[in-house]
Order: sequence, then structure tokens, then C-alpha cells
Amino acid sequence: MSATAPLAPARIGRDGALRLRFERRGPATVVAGCRYTLPLQVLAPVALDDPAAVVSILNPTGGLVGGDRLSIDVEVGAGAHALLTTPSATRVYRTDAEDAVQSVKISIGPQAAVEWVPDHTIPFAGSALRQTLDVDMDATARLILVDAFSAGRIGRGEAWQFAVLDSAVSVRDQHGWLLCDRLLLRGPMIRSRAVHGRRPTAMLRGRRRVGRRGHARPGRAADPLPCSERAGAHRHHRDLLEPRPPGPPRIAGARAPKGLASNQWRNCDGSVTLGPGSMFNLIPKEVRFFDYFEQQSQHIIRAGALLHEMVHHFADARAKAHAIKEVEHQGDHTTHEIIKKLNTTFITPIDREDIHDLASRLDDVLDYIEAAAERLVVYRIKEPTSACRAMADVIVQTTLAMDRTIKCLRTMDPGFHEHTVEVNRLENTADVLLRDSLAAMFEESSDPIEVIKWKEIYETMEIVTDRCEDVANVIEGIILKMA
Repeated sequence: MSATAPLAPARIGRDGALRLRFERRGPATVVAGCRYTLPLQVLAPVALDDPAAVVSILNPTGGLVGGDRLSIDVEVGAGAHALLTTPSATRVYRTDAEDAVQSVKISIGPQAAVEWVPDHTIPFAGSALRQTLDVDMDATARLILVDAFSAGRIGRGEAWQFAVLDSAVSVRDQHGWLLCDRLLLRGPMIRSRAVHGRRPTAMLRGRRRVGRRGHARPGRAADPLPCSERAGAHRHHRDLLEPRPPGPPRIAGARAPKGLASNQWRNCDGSVTLGPGSMFNLIPKEVRFFDYFEQQSQHIIRAGALLHEMVHHFADARAKAHAIKEVEHQGDHTTHEIIKKLNTTFITPIDREDIHDLASRLDDVLDYIEAAAERLVVYRIKEPTSACRAMADVIVQTTLAMDRTIKCLRTMDPGFHEHTVEVNRLENTADVLLRDSLAAMFEESSDPIEVIKWKEIYETMEIVTDRCEDVANVIEGIILKMA
């Protein structure tokens, strides 16, 4: 009896492909062809107030894992103008399997323009990514290119702890090479060869991001794009894509090596390193969401203060409960505005699911504050207990600590941690208050109806602090992911 050959282990990872074709039709550019297989897909094209077609490439699985093989093929016809980006940063997860591989090929026809401006890539500790970006463009075409990486999850202290980061970019036209550049970093200590006489560890120390950016166009070279451009840069760099007099393209910002005239040099290194405070986003992101979150936090603080006033001065309790209800309605309106804005925003400052999750958690806090006030009226409470007043004191402190956490979100302030710890401490205080209050009530009260009333009121008030902690936890996750 012959032994059967062992089965080969299944490969980990997924094969995804995306093929896009753009054409110029009249004054506008349209997506003439689109085919994809998961985990790659595209969002619906967006038409701005210019001829460009804006397409966002999406990986719905949340990022790249070891063994993924993704292929993106873009063809831009004569006179067309395509802008390709991503809705958020691309995460590369830790792997013990094969490297994640991504290959991008872009073909740009005569008088066409392409803006390749994805958000940055975040390589997690232990991750391995190899990617190539090959551009074949006509001598009369224009190109803006961004290829940026963060050092890792900075908030978790994972800077430069990935296993492999290998990124190659090449740009050519019918006259020859315009750009041929490769960035190769290996291991947590970045033990790669010296560049321009300096070891990469010295070059990258204290840096949060590394990448390359540049633009090629017919005729004379332009100044390089500032690395620190933020909102408004999308409009700012439109002038770089205007038609220029015929002639061999050049990469902006390139300096000619000794012995060659500047108009003869066709190779350049577009790599740059960015400081800790730099951002590498050329597409403006809608930051109104941070305003909404801070506004909702103020609604919560106001509602918590009204509840505190209500239990400490119980006269005219119904009117005070109505005032809390009005604040809750204002909070509902803010939540609806967040969701409406989310559905109409092309580029969001943080992941869409995180925006929705945070909006829902904030709404829950307001709902439970309003529910606690309503129960005090509906249950015909004659006078709040000392435990109820103590719980209201904790709610006020918790909402203020939560507000400080929310204010860290706009700038991804690493100081958020002390505020989340404070929220957690106050939530634990509320837990102890709830247990002690219930124990005392079951021991001392002889009226079961009163026990039922106060048990529900205490538990509702304690849930307010639970939901505040949920908000802080969501913000902690966002900052650790995006920092």
C-alpha cells in the first residue's frame, strides 16, 4: 500500500485585481472601464468643479496581510484627467507568511494628466510589504505622484519595527527614463546600506514619515510640492497640470549631477523624509467632523450639569427634565448632521467606521442622561437620595474628562492617555457607588416599589459613565491607529 503524498499547505492571503480606464468625453473625463476582484474595489467616481474624474480605491478588508497579491492597472486616454486616491491610510499587518505584494501600473496618453495621491501607508510591527509603481507616460502628459509611509503605529511605540518595506517607483516616456527610485528598509533597526554617506538610522531618527513626491510635465520644471501642504493643496497644485510648451518632460525639483546640463538630466531621486509634525496629504480632508464631535461633547457637558442641578435642587424637577430633553434633541440633530456629512464626504480625516462608531457612542451618553432625568420624574421621586447626588457628581466629572479626550482627537495628541485613564477611574468610582447603594437599599428599605424605582435610576446613571468610557476607548483606538 503506497503512502499518499502530503498536501501542500494552502497559501495565506488573497489575490486582488483592479483595472480602470479613463477617457475624455467632451469637457469632462469619465470612467470608461472598471473591473475588480476583492479585496480591491472602487468607490463611485466624484466630479469636482474641473474636468478631472476622482476615483477612490478601497480595500474593504481593512488593509494588507502577508500573502496578499494586489494588482492595479490604470489607463488614462488622450486628453483625460484622472485623480486616484484612497479614503484612508492603508494598513499593513504583521505577518509570519509571505510578504504582501502590490503592483501598480499607470499608462498616460498624450495631453493627459494623472494625480496619484493615496493616503500614506502604515506598516505595523513585523509587517512586510513590497510594492512597485510603474508609470509609462507620453511626452506631452502630466503627472503628480505621492508615495508616503509612516514609521508605524507611533502611538504604540512601533516606529520602524516592520520587517521589510520595499517600494520601487519608475517613470518613463518615449524618450527614456524620467525617474527610477527604490526605497528598501529591512528590520526593526533599519539595517540597510548607507545613503549619500549617511546610515538610514541617522537619517530617520525622530522621523514619523518617509516618502517621495514629485510632478512631471512638458517643458520647464516647476518647484517641488511642499511636503507640509494640507487642506487646500488639491486646488493649489491644479496649476501644475496646465498644458505646457512641447518638450522633454522633467521631474520637478530635480538637480542635475555634475557634468550634465539641467535639461539633459532625466534621472532623479524623489525621496524625502518628513519631520514629526509633517503631514503628507495633498487631498483636503473634511475636518468638520471634529467640530461636530466637540459640539456633541458640549451638549453632553450641558446635559450632565442640568442633571446635577436637578438632583441637588429638586424643585421644579419636571421643567429641568424638559430642559435636558431639549439638549438631547440638539444632540440628535448633531448626530444626524454627522451621518449626513459622512454620506456626502469624499475624504474623511479618520476611518468612516470610526466616525460612525464615535457618533453613536456620544449619542448614547446623551440618551442615558436624559433617561435618568426622565425616570426621576416619571417615578414620582419626592427627593433624590445622597447616593443619587453622589452619582450625579461623578457624571459631571466623567463628562469633563471625556471632553478633554475628545479635544485630543483633532491633533491626535498623545496626551489623550491620561484623560482616558481618568475616565476609567471615574467609571470605576461609579461602579463602586452603584454596588454600595444597592447593598444599602436592600438592607434598609422595606418598600419593594421604592427598591425597584431606585435600582433602575442608579443603574441608568451608572450606565452614563459606562458610555463615557466607551467614547474614550473609541478615541484611544483611533489615535493609536492613526498616530
